[in-house]
Amino acid sequence: MARVDLVKVAKHYRDQVALWPTDLTVGDGEFLTLLGPSGCGKTTTLRIVAGFIEPSEGRVEIDGEDVTRLPPHKRQIGNVFQDYALFPHMTIAENIAFGLKERRWPRDEIRKRVSELLDLIKLPAVADRLPSQISGGQQQRVAFARAIAYQPRLLLMDEPLSALDLKLREAMQLELKRWQRQLGITTIFVTHDQTEAMTLSDRIAVMDQGRIAQIGSAREIYESPRTRFVAEFFGQINLAPTRATTAGDGFDVATIGDTHLKARPLGHAASGRIFVAVRPQHVAIAGTGAIPDGHNQVAAMVLSQTYNGNLSHIQVEALSEIWTVEARPNEYDVAPGSAVTLHWHPDHSLLLAD
Repeated sequence: MARVDLVKVAKHYRDQVALWPTDLTVGDGEFLTLLGPSGCGKTTTLRIVAGFIEPSEGRVEIDGEDVTRLPPHKRQIGNVFQDYALFPHMTIAENIAFGLKERRWPRDEIRKRVSELLDLIKLPAVADRLPSQISGGQQQRVAFARAIAYQPRLLLMDEPLSALDLKLREAMQLELKRWQRQLGITTIFVTHDQTEAMTLSDRIAVMDQGRIAQIGSAREIYESPRTRFVAEFFGQINLAPTRATTAGDGFDVATIGDTHLKARPLGHAASGRIFVAVRPQHVAIAGTGAIPDGHNQVAAMVLSQTYNGNLSHIQVEALSEIWTVEARPNEYDVAPGSAVTLHWHPDHSLLLAD
């Protein structure tokens, strides 16, 4: 296991900033995911840790050792890439053993280590096959085994599952998590898929335009996003801009037209626009019974309804925005064009800034 520290690490190319000065700590044995859209700086950050890119500013430390100028092969890091990067002319056993031979491990120890890793990834029968003779999912397992063969102190993975189909990808996520836990290896993982990040990670760093917008557990980020970008990127959310907010008794009150909505306070200074936000699963459509006291209420018109197996999504126009209500199938009998009232507890309302 190893601790990783980025201290004011930045990267720019002439007048283009790929990564603003960034501080980040990854703890011993932690699985940390860098999450964000293309061009947000997550791969740049990973490649700086790996040593493939030299930072313009700052330093990289592994277990307190400054490795900023150390070449990649001296950092004792395992890498797993999107394209697997297996040697096509070598057998699976030879691919896994490659790094061990480079480090001059004794032949008997290499054979034993390769056998252990093939058992770990549940592929003991493919040792003598070529990469072209096994499936994509099996190749990804082999790439993982090769990366950890010489017992690196840190594992870096750059979108390693993106080429797999959905069902295999989901299965591999569970396998990766199991292997990482079993080995106790500190891991930094890059993805643009928030579901994948939630499945795998101890903590997630959401990145936006070369900065870490928010870092925390999946639950912390999902339930308490700090900005509109984080809320929209990390799951679906309904938003409406507000022209004014006033402090209330435990909640702030946002004014949107003639509607006043209670919401959890923003909690930090904001220079841009403010939005009221609520996740689709927290919004209910009023039926024949009374709306609970203290709930926020909004008039809406039903636009459409989509069936997604175990869930139904109802699109409505509310507060001059298109919102979604998430419900159980057949929970609400509403037709397009119907006038309805939405309601939800103020605890589920957030105030978010741009």
